[in-house]
Amino acid sequence: MKNKKKLWIIIIIIIAALLLIGGGTTAIIVSNSQVNDGGKKEWTIDDNQTFTYSGEEIAPKVSNLDENEKAKVVYSYSEKKDENPIDDTYTTGLPKDAGTYYVKAALENDYKITTITIEPAEVKLEDIQVVYNQPFVSGNYFTSEMNIDQMEFEYEFTSSGTIVSGDVSLTSTFLSPSIKSYDYTFIPNDKNYKNYNGTIDIEVYAIVYLYNGDQVLDYLEVPFNSSFDYELTQKLGYDMPYFVDDNNNKFELGTKITGDLKLHYIENPINYSITYHLDGGINGDNPISYNIKDEPIYLNDASKEGYLFKGWFEDPNFNYDSLVTTIDPSHTLKSYQLYASFEWIKINPAVEFEPLVLVYNGESQELVMANVEGGTITYSLDGVNYSANVPTATNAGVYNVYYKIKGDSQHLNTEGNFDVTISKAVYDMSQISLVDKTVTYNGNEQGIEITGVLPSDVTVAYSGMGTNVGEYIITAVFSGDENNYEAISNMSATLTIQKANLEYTLPIGKNLVFNDANQELVIPGSISLGTILYSLDDENYSEEIPAGKNIGNYVVYYKYDINNENYNDIPSGYVQSFISKGEVVYTLPTPKELTYNGLAQELISAGSINVGSVEYSLDGIAYSENIPTATNAGSYIVYYRFVYDKTNYNQVE
Repeated sequence: MKNKKKLWIIIIIIIAALLLIGGGTTAIIVSNSQVNDGGKKEWTIDDNQTFTYSGEEIAPKVSNLDENEKAKVVYSYSEKKDENPIDDTYTTGLPKDAGTYYVKAALENDYKITTITIEPAEVKLEDIQVVYNQPFVSGNYFTSEMNIDQMEFEYEFTSSGTIVSGDVSLTSTFLSPSIKSYDYTFIPNDKNYKNYNGTIDIEVYAIVYLYNGDQVLDYLEVPFNSSFDYELTQKLGYDMPYFVDDNNNKFELGTKITGDLKLHYIENPINYSITYHLDGGINGDNPISYNIKDEPIYLNDASKEGYLFKGWFEDPNFNYDSLVTTIDPSHTLKSYQLYASFEWIKINPAVEFEPLVLVYNGESQELVMANVEGGTITYSLDGVNYSANVPTATNAGVYNVYYKIKGDSQHLNTEGNFDVTISKAVYDMSQISLVDKTVTYNGNEQGIEITGVLPSDVTVAYSGMGTNVGEYIITAVFSGDENNYEAISNMSATLTIQKANLEYTLPIGKNLVFNDANQELVIPGSISLGTILYSLDDENYSEEIPAGKNIGNYVVYYKYDINNENYNDIPSGYVQSFISKGEVVYTLPTPKELTYNGLAQELISAGSINVGSVEYSLDGIAYSENIPTATNAGSYIVYYRFVYDKTNYNQVE
């Protein structure tokens, strides 16, 4: 007992050391049994166990546990990616797919880890159901179990009720019609199944397409290098049908097929002949053969001079029962021998009216030129009065010419009528022209006249003339003999009336001298039509001639108000005028030699000035226009000054 206690102490110490080093859970992998202190056998899990995929979860074998204890075991697993199972991440449950796994079995506070391998399941040939998933195309190879060609296709097989997709590949990379058996490998897309190797029999087929025109009648799968036969039936009214290839070469049935082939169905209708026996006559527009595809043939009459056609007969003796008027391919298919039947009769005389091209020329012209055989001819223009003279006419028009032919002993009498036209003549207008013209407005209606000399009986009238400035279409309308000449086409030309220039004179600026009154600043301009407007500020214009009073320079603006679209505008402008200062004409006051007389006497003789006034003063302060006076003897000083507009007049010195 002492030794066992020592053993447990050593184990506990080792476990404690491992816990201190790892800092977490410690995994113990065991493959042999251990005995606990109480003598109970330790539970174990087998290592490196191998299983086969079954689609179910697979648990490793556990020993030394009863059924109740086994039910308490909790499993988790991880794919084996690392040699140290402790580093893997575990998923609760058990694996079921093929592969190698670490499986952890935990029971209460103890767990164990082992390694298991699940190998892919075997696939048996009878379990494989191959399905060909591609549409039909030319050049495929067919077998009893699967379809294979040089292209890659997808296949499916069924095993144990589970559908798994995969690929089938041939060991050989080339299919030959001479090789019947091939090795192949079935490679499932599911890793839980193993590849399957087998052998398959392949028979190569070619496709034969049968066309009728552009339509596919049929296509047939024919074993490679075997004979091709096809049942053809001859139809009523047709030759025996046959086939041709794309090069239009006839294909013989029974030929061996060595590849895909297009054959075209050919069916030619039988042509039946029609032979005509004319007995010296002339056939109508009748065909010489027919076939079943033709529409019914309605026979045209034959003709023979001096004879009446009676019909076509199969019997050369013209038995009425053999009369043929129509050949209908839908009822009868055969060759015909047809005989024309004629009955002698009097015929109409032969008459030929030569075509005449008549154009009015102002003279009488014959309306008919006829050649008659077998009789004599007379003419009439009214259908009543006939004559042997050829009818004539002068004016243009349509004339109905009647004729009667009296046949000789071999010919019938006949009559008829026809129209003869004398066409209208055309005036020679080659020397007449109407050309565009440009004129200047003159206030009168203007136009364009033709050049050249008109034919004698042709007149012309004009329309479209114009007066005002603009473009006018002048049309020359010609009139002539409308009964015998074609109407003359109008002529047109463009008349352009340009603006005219008005006669005018420009305003002239004045040089004026101030006179204390308003003075007109310009000599006015003139214009033959319209008015001239003036302004001192180039904004406010009127017809009034601007005036100025004070001295200075004046700018007078002017413009011509024509208000008539038929004249060219006259450019506006300006002139300068000047009012200079006025001249002052004056006389100075003069003193008087006076003697005391007891009366008040004027001290000076008054001065004068032509503009303004002269003012006087005795004290040089108070001025007036009154001449100063004095009574007492003495010496007097008289002050004077000239009062006037010194701005606008020159100063008095």
